[in-house]
Amino acid sequence: MKKNIIFIIIFAVLAAAVYLGNRSSENKASESMKKESVKMIENFQPETVTSIKISESGKKEPVKLKKEGDAWKVEDKNCNADMNLVDRILKTVPEIRLGKKIGPWKKEYDEKYGFDKGLSIDVNGKLFAFGGKAGSGTPLKYNDTVYISPFMKRYVFTKYDNNWCEKEEKKEETNQPATAQSSPSVSEKTEPSTVLKSVK
Repeated sequence: MKKNIIFIIIFAVLAAAVYLGNRSSENKASESMKKESVKMIENFQPETVTSIKISESGKKEPVKLKKEGDAWKVEDKNCNADMNLVDRILKTVPEIRLGKKIGPWKKEYDEKYGFDKGLSIDVNGKLFAFGGKAGSGTPLKYNDTVYISPFMKRYVFTKYDNNWCEKEEKKEETNQPATAQSSPSVSEKTEPSTVLKSVK
């Protein structure tokens, strides 16, 4: 009888330990998901953005986009910005989530997380940077803190040819055959004037 009671107690203790262990794992997973869902910039309002600056490692000049009235311009270039590219940036910024916190910024993270070959972005004074890809996430630096973000759309902020100008539609060239010049008619031909010499 005593043996049965002991077995029941042991079984109950083991069951409780398994249950608590599962609950603990679930809570940790839930907390992790909550952290990953925290947006980098809360209450982002695209209509208030008037400037975007993108500095890409390896590119000599940063891209500076500025809003003038209702139009966006590419600074240092005499052109309107490609609105498809600007709209993509403005729609993407509120999608950026912080993810797993690594800790305060350290100089060694430049090489460790690829920030020395990454992107630095300034949207209306909000500064953040992307490093190289790290497994299933993207290293993100924001407010002097490094995260591994689940955000995977870094390509939105890059342009292979660094040309952010509005694309002009190519005009179709009309290849019309050149009209042959008509040769003058016989009547139109002029004979060279002859000078009559007077005979002495």
